Amino acid sequence: MNIPPLLTLFLLAHVIADFYLQPHNMAKKKNKKCLYLIGHAFIYTACIALVPSILICLDVMAYSPYILWMFLLLSISHLVIDYLKRFVGKLKIKREFTYDQLTHIAFITLAWCLWGKNLSVSHILNETAHVFLIALGLLILMRPIGIFIERGDIWDFDKASDNSKEEAQAQKHENTSRLIGYLERIIIYILLLSGQYTAIAFVIATKTIARYPEINNEEKHLKASYYIIGTLLSVTSVFVVTILLGLAGIG
Repeated sequence: MNIPPLLTLFLLAHVIADFYLQPHNMAKKKNKKCLYLIGHAFIYTACIALVPSILICLDVMAYSPYILWMFLLLSISHLVIDYLKRFVGKLKIKREFTYDQLTHIAFITLAWCLWGKNLSVSHILNETAHVFLIALGLLILMRPIGIFIERGDIWDFDKASDNSKEEAQAQKHENTSRLIGYLERIIIYILLLSGQYTAIAFVIATKTIARYPEINNEEKHLKASYYIIGTLLSVTSVFVVTILLGLAGIG
């Protein structure tokens, strides 16, 4: 898949604003309090506005009315989608996170198709496009994919957990697992881009050996089958994102 450089930058701005500049507290409370919703909308709007602003300042792209239309569509659509999610959340729809992100991405793609592809950009942006693609892939594989797996949009891990755990202990284990998942995906992503395919198996084997006591103890932690499912989902996500962004075989 060949993602145009300008579309890549807007997707990058979306990921940064929606995941890295939106604290967990804001993400939780924006569905109940308009103040948090407006705060997130302001941050998102600023990130979207930065993309054309920086490109214009660097003479990489000339100003066009199309830029304004893209900015308005992306900013307004994001606010409206997040606002409507307050009511959708009450319906307790499964895979709400997936549908939410797919809708946002659909509007970003629509904005690019309507106006973005008609904008002329310098060859400099085309030559450095792979750098932004790699950055986009890395950011997607950390928090967005992590949330996607944790929320159980593919597999319901909540049913697999041991309800007898104390809340504090469960939270500590969850944070540790999250960090391991981040590191696992980052390392595999780097190895995949470098063409070191055999080393990927070594990473997975090392993680399995290190967590063998945890896997083997069903009374304290998740059963081995759920551990395997989580690991395979994490590893598969790296391959899927790399292929979708057209980065496979870049090394």
